[in-house]
Amino acid sequence: LAWNSRPILAVFHSASGGQTASSEEVWGRAAPYLVSLPVENEEDSPDTYWRASISGTTLGRALATLGLDIGPIREVEVVERSPSGRALRIQVRGAGGDSKLGARDLRSALGENVIRSTLFEIRSHGDGFVFVGAGHGHGVGMSQWGAEAMARRGSDYRQILATFFPGTEISRGPLR
Repeated sequence: LAWNSRPILAVFHSASGGQTASSEEVWGRAAPYLVSLPVENEEDSPDTYWRASISGTTLGRALATLGLDIGPIREVEVVERSPSGRALRIQVRGAGGDSKLGARDLRSALGENVIRSTLFEIRSHGDGFVFVGAGHGHGVGMSQWGAEAMARRGSDYRQILATFFPGTEISRGPLR
């Protein structure tokens, strides 16, 4: 698979949550074929929608691993989102101060199988927080569940690749 006769970065993720992310919004580097686009029929994915309850204590410990020791957590909110709706920046307010951090850093600290993607909202609940989200993975490139849904509807591999990597071409010759 090529762009301008050069091999592409053919990245993929499990499920997009209905919208892929561009490479620029996730990694800060644009690729003309890694753009945000809608994805239909991922409903068979176990990660179409997910919830994760995180106690304030667990969240505080995760933040401490990132060097943020702000005491008991009182409030957590998404303060910046990417064009595809993914959380970029999180504001955390604790008894000992406030701090902002990247949503990907928070996801990593809590566990990527707990917070399955950065396409989430955060709600206060009792002594903790509930992350309500969609999708699984970074969201860039091909959604595996979206590709499977396309194949079940009769799309062949060429149509699937053209959908998830627009403007690319399948090359049989040598690439630069």
